[in-house]
Amino acid sequence: MPIVALTREYGSGGTGISKKVAEALGYEYIRDEITKEAAEVFGVAEDELIAVVESKPGFWESLAEAAQVEFATVAAEVMHIAERDNVVIMGRWATLLLRKVTHCVRVRVCAPIDTRITRVMARRSVSRDKATELIRKADEGAGARTRQFFGETRGDPLLYDMVLNTARLTSESAVHQIVQLVRRPECQATEASRARIRDLSLQARIKAILKTTRDTMRLDLNVEAANGDVTLKGVVFAAPLKDQVEEIAKGVAGVRSVKNELRIYREW
Repeated sequence: MPIVALTREYGSGGTGISKKVAEALGYEYIRDEITKEAAEVFGVAEDELIAVVESKPGFWESLAEAAQVEFATVAAEVMHIAERDNVVIMGRWATLLLRKVTHCVRVRVCAPIDTRITRVMARRSVSRDKATELIRKADEGAGARTRQFFGETRGDPLLYDMVLNTARLTSESAVHQIVQLVRRPECQATEASRARIRDLSLQARIKAILKTTRDTMRLDLNVEAANGDVTLKGVVFAAPLKDQVEEIAKGVAGVRSVKNELRIYREW
């Protein structure tokens, strides 16, 4: 069965829709578990992971190694959960992280700003100015992180398989349309697409371990996986570090072999 990944504008009703989609399909609904499990597995603070996912970075923070560490751990957990199939993943960059997985249905839920303001005012019992400010902060945070980590514009419709405007559609209609798309033949999992998510998950897990290891966290390496065979590419500054990266990769569950193509930087 397909994976469903949703993202939503704050005040669009997307969270409720995602839960109803999970219920309609009999899928597991996943959101907060991602940062919780990533924090436990990789030994990072959950509140910091949530901040990276939801908040706009400051100038210096956007350049900091910590943001890259936290991104890598969230990405690894999203991929790990996606391996299960039969899941609805809400937020946590899942629509972008899983865009190379053909059995992932990626949905964006949105609404005009006035509609969102009215809904936030009612739900949060706040003034119009306060609701507007909450929406502005949410939009700026999500947009900035999308540019920072993916180099994309969050509202680009080509990043998604379906974009739903909840000012036009009821939540029931939105759920119906998502479920109908999920059941289409072209969205079903195949052996090739399942192998793809396993490879992507393995790559992400290796990257996360490298980013949470003190000696390797500053390295920017390319990790490729194909059926458990891993290739390491990039530049390191010493031979022992090259060997250390290889040993870390070999120790990750699911790795069958490691081809070490890392180059050692030499200043001429």
